[in-house]
Amino acid sequence: MDITKALSVIEAGKKNNAYIVASVNEIEDISEQFESLVTIVELRKDEFHNLAGKFQPAKAATLKMADAAGISFLPDQCGTRTKGSWTDVKMIKMEGVFQATGDYGIIGFAAGERRGPDGVMRQSQREEYEFSVTDRFNIDRLNDKYPPKTVIEAWKKLMETKKFSVRRASTGAELAVCRALAKIPTAFGPEDIKRPFIFSQIVKSQKYTNKLISMAMQSPEGREQLLNKTLGIKSGLYGNSGSQENPKPAQLLEIEEPEIVDDDIPGFDEPAIVNEDISKEQADLRGKLVDWECSEKIVYLNNKIGAIGEPHLEHLGRIRNILSQNPINTEDAYKMLDGLDKVYNQKRER
Repeated sequence: MDITKALSVIEAGKKNNAYIVASVNEIEDISEQFESLVTIVELRKDEFHNLAGKFQPAKAATLKMADAAGISFLPDQCGTRTKGSWTDVKMIKMEGVFQATGDYGIIGFAAGERRGPDGVMRQSQREEYEFSVTDRFNIDRLNDKYPPKTVIEAWKKLMETKKFSVRRASTGAELAVCRALAKIPTAFGPEDIKRPFIFSQIVKSQKYTNKLISMAMQSPEGREQLLNKTLGIKSGLYGNSGSQENPKPAQLLEIEEPEIVDDDIPGFDEPAIVNEDISKEQADLRGKLVDWECSEKIVYLNNKIGAIGEPHLEHLGRIRNILSQNPINTEDAYKMLDGLDKVYNQKRER
């Protein structure tokens, strides 16, 4: 969206008491090659952890915020490690309240990147967050409306805290990355979580890309360069050029009629893709979408939709809808690819 529209969304959000995370200065300083995307996100109270009156976003809310702010986490720099030994943890009773002794917890670490207004991807340093299982158990017991009455009940509650410790630690580290890259708070007040949130991110401008293509098409050299950067259209049509000293004889290519194959997925017709003058970015996006369409990963995403072994029809339909566009809407394509990767990675972690 253009700058005026982006700022108008933010201004309307202020009037509706929205929590503004989007940066007006960032939007106003954006480079011509890029544009801003302002997103309104509404979250439920159960998507936050109540930490003594402060509400920390849970995993789902954290990923929604990161996605709306254009933050991508770097998988090779994200993970967890253990602190202390679980065998050293003991259960005691102090003044009628069960408390866990020992120092056992999980330390999460993460790093990410986000595009700046100049279009440059900025990477955060590796952030860490420690989730102490014993400390969290002890704090919860002091505020427990239904405290455990026996040692067995106390150990059950401690095991529940331990069960989610890895997830809580990794989420805390991801929140720290969000704070570093987009100034997203790591916790909110009770009234803030009732408000809609407004985020902004920087995406590539399709208008600018179309402008470059139009300028290049005005000269024969520009048209030739565009053809050379597409899916091998020129070499596929005319073959490789010979040298001036030993030119290749002209050959007439025999073009066979393509065999018509019925789509094996009911309700979806294969889009007809016309090889026209498209940019390298268009070719790359089209190739990545086709890879998803044909790979086993699209089948792996199938979860309670269709039969086992069938592709995820909803995602497949959206992929084919984008592929049917000419030129492809790059904003939709990037969001689609990012979304597919996130869903795939999240499912693998489960």
